[in-house]
Amino acid sequence: MLSRTMVNLRHLLLATLAAGPACMHVEAPSAAPENAAPATDEGAILARYVEALGGRAALESVEALTVEARLSIPADEGCTKDRNDCLATPQRGTFTLVTTADGRMYRRSVLGDTVEERGYDGTTGWQTLPDGAVRLDAPDERIATAEDARLHWYLDPEARGIETKALGVRDVATDDATTRPLVGLSWKVPGLAGPAKELWFDPQTGLLVEEVVRDGEGDEGAVQTIRYLHYRRVAGIAVADDIELETRIGDQSRVVHFVVTRIDTTSPDPSIFAVPTPVPRPMVDAEALVLASARAAASAAPKDASAQAAWARAAYNIGRFDEARRAAEATLRLDPEDAEALFIAATVDLAAGDLRAAKRRLDAARSAGLHPGRLAVLEAALASHRKDAEGLARAHQAAADHGAPPLHRLLATRFAALTGTIDRVTGRACATEIAMVRTAPAPIFHVRIDGREIPAILDTGAADLILDAAHADALGLVRLVRDRLPGGQEVSYGRVERVELGSLAVENVPIEVFPEGRLTEMAGLEASEADDGATVGAIVGLRMLSDLQITFDVPGKRLRLVQETRRCRKALAEGRTGAPIPVWVHDSHYAYVEGAMGEGAPGLWLLNTGMRGMDVAASRAAYARARIAPPIIDPRRPVTVTVGRLQLGPVALADLSGAYGYFERDRTAGGFRIEGMVGHLALADRPWTLSFRRRTLYVPEAPTAATSSPGSDT
Repeated sequence: MLSRTMVNLRHLLLATLAAGPACMHVEAPSAAPENAAPATDEGAILARYVEALGGRAALESVEALTVEARLSIPADEGCTKDRNDCLATPQRGTFTLVTTADGRMYRRSVLGDTVEERGYDGTTGWQTLPDGAVRLDAPDERIATAEDARLHWYLDPEARGIETKALGVRDVATDDATTRPLVGLSWKVPGLAGPAKELWFDPQTGLLVEEVVRDGEGDEGAVQTIRYLHYRRVAGIAVADDIELETRIGDQSRVVHFVVTRIDTTSPDPSIFAVPTPVPRPMVDAEALVLASARAAASAAPKDASAQAAWARAAYNIGRFDEARRAAEATLRLDPEDAEALFIAATVDLAAGDLRAAKRRLDAARSAGLHPGRLAVLEAALASHRKDAEGLARAHQAAADHGAPPLHRLLATRFAALTGTIDRVTGRACATEIAMVRTAPAPIFHVRIDGREIPAILDTGAADLILDAAHADALGLVRLVRDRLPGGQEVSYGRVERVELGSLAVENVPIEVFPEGRLTEMAGLEASEADDGATVGAIVGLRMLSDLQITFDVPGKRLRLVQETRRCRKALAEGRTGAPIPVWVHDSHYAYVEGAMGEGAPGLWLLNTGMRGMDVAASRAAYARARIAPPIIDPRRPVTVTVGRLQLGPVALADLSGAYGYFERDRTAGGFRIEGMVGHLALADRPWTLSFRRRTLYVPEAPTAATSSPGSDT
């Protein structure tokens, strides 16, 4: 579909468009004698072109032009409908272009269900995106858009700083197997990246025949050629009404054909050029409809195991864990060896923290023939919750051996280098409080790792301790396993003996080592802040703290940790204030809460204190289901929407900032849907508590002040 980066579309269906490489179908004014030498000077070529179009006076009398056309794309020869690398059936659509003499533009292309719009109001360029968002031009894009919008682009190019250069004469083939000459010039817009465009004219008529735009070189280089096959006269000027656009990449090409159906020179409604305001786009939640249908079918046939199993799958797929467990149990009462129901029940048991029930389900699933790879992934999660290094190594190896992603083989190697119980909490105190040394852009506190004090952040989206390479080197840590991050930077794995958190400690801690400075960057600290000593040397993950109750108190500038043991009941109760919200912990550490955003139905949200700068981040589909309008996207600024309401259990969070376009993985490795992530800023106005053991998040309805000073122990 007409790539704007390759073609200045002002020449498609503009008053400047002229005839093509075949013979001219309308007599052009002031035709040169057949034996006359063609004008090859760039100034003479353009002057001849202006005259061929109708002359300067006639052109300047046209202040606006609207052109509507049919577009068609032929099918690729030999392509069949079962292939997705070619076009099996012809495509047809429409194209509308409105430009004005004062440099405004509106363009609309429709092909099948795809609608693209672009505009320029004289100052700001914009385009609509498939999800309904509106993207503003970046500064360099604005240069191209402003040139696209210029109706009479050929007048006074030197005043705009356009660089032109004569390209001489070249011969082109004609329909009757002969050749004819074309004269050319290059056209370079100042400030616009990429090579100059080539314009080729018929020396006899003076009219534009071809535009050629090149991008890249070699087999990956692309060439777009616009050929003007016919034109007619409207309001005293020549307007092309038959145009062909060919895009060629290597030995592959695609041709789009435009046939003009309407030309209008009256002034358009000026509102069409303005940046549009996005509106919520209706979206049918197909998975919710599947669940409703499956639920009704299961209710109508309570003795039908297959109906109950279909209900369980539908509930699990959409992240309704309570309902999925009920449906799986209904299935298993009718068919105790249904492997899929056992998988769903075991997954939910693990997420709810019922490890004994999960183990029984897994044993039954093995006997029922559940795929060994799927079984091993769940056994790895069970070993993680039990903090069993050897069990983790065995389960990840089994998963890798039975087709699970390559990450499992890496994890198997990593945990095979460890022994015993990992992340073991020690210390006589029931509770400890750690002061936050700063709260923005992320709360930072200090930990001691093997005796070295290091600034850290708590990231519930991470599993283990992540350490900056500079601190790892200073500690002399042995790198047991090495890998690479996306982009090529090295990450390695090892262990530390002891991490001190106030008066408590965690021992035998698996670590990941990231490149120097990467953690500070991930925490959102600017280079100037890092120069002033504000750095992050460690990230504390959730599995490392899973035997502790965590109170995250940004207003009080403290982190309170309590051992989740019977002897610490009183200290635990002190943090369990506010509304209790169930938490589901999937895999090793991912903590999900159920929430409903806007007008959307409840779904699962990842609790991610490592997310910075925004209250929440959701997928485009989740925003659409919530009836939240897409944003106007300015490439120079973060892309955000306003979330009027996010309901977490009985707690309503209002007027939240939502990151848009950053979170698009709306399904987990376990196969269930998630809506997005809730960051620490969404709850930064109040202390909140996460009990990993109870699988509960405690959130006060209204902000409350801290009740004790940071840094104390009980």
